[in-house]
Amino acid sequence: MTCGSKRVQRTEVSVRLRHGRTVRGVEADVCVACGERYFDLEAMHGLEAGSAENR
Repeated sequence: MTCGSKRVQRTEVSVRLRHGRTVRGVEADVCVACGERYFDLEAMHGLEAGSAENR
């Protein structure tokens, strides 16, 4: 974590993409202290799929 915290919680988040579309229900590891989000490979595939739907 950038902030140095070891407290991470797995949760569903909404991610706003560069072109304005929002992908909801993506699972990410979120730092409880600073809110930084980390996405695993499955989440990245979901984001890519959400991005492709807008094209």
